[in-house]
Amino acid sequence: MLNILLGFTYLALNKLNLLNDKELFIQVQHRKSICNDCQIKKNNWCDRKKGGCGCFLPASWFAINKKCHVNKWKI
Repeated sequence: MLNILLGFTYLALNKLNLLNDKELFIQVQHRKSICNDCQIKKNNWCDRKKGGCGCFLPASWFAINKKCHVNKWKI
């Protein structure tokens, strides 16, 4: 739970242009590219009806220790 809250915090800081973490941005871009091609994704959510975890993907991309529910993320 704490991890996803941290993801929402980083997402908000990024929207406000207050986040400057190159490694985090690399992680986010990697995760985003995988999720954008995933059949489980629906409107920025990991769709539970399709076997996903139900998370809001933009926040999950910023959650440092979050793992993909179907193990697609490398970082």
